[in-house]
Amino acid sequence: SGGILRFYGQLLTVMPGTGPCYRCLTGPAPLESRAPDCQQAGVLGAVAGFIGMLQAGEAVRILSGMAPAYAGRFFSANLWEAKFEAIPVRPDPECLVCGDAPVIRSMDAASYRSGSAVREGAISSS
Repeated sequence: SGGILRFYGQLLTVMPGTGPCYRCLTGPAPLESRAPDCQQAGVLGAVAGFIGMLQAGEAVRILSGMAPAYAGRFFSANLWEAKFEAIPVRPDPECLVCGDAPVIRSMDAASYRSGSAVREGAISSS
């Protein structure tokens, strides 16, 4: 899964059943009225290309039978300051998508926005 905004990009490869999902990291999605679209917020095309290149590399690794580089690691790119970081992410046992008792089984907007926020400590400091 990838995301971009202005000069910033992020990536987390989600491997169902083997590690954290994107919601483990972010919690419920915001309402559409509270999240700016690309026209309002601005997106630098080079950032989209950079994150897309990483996503394509992950797809090739998975399709080739190799382990993905960013499964369980949140990759953050700041192209404005040329700073990059990959941070380990732990699965959230209370996650409504992939936790111990998941209740979200589809990606419709109403289901995905429901539920509680992610627990503290989803991102590892080591």
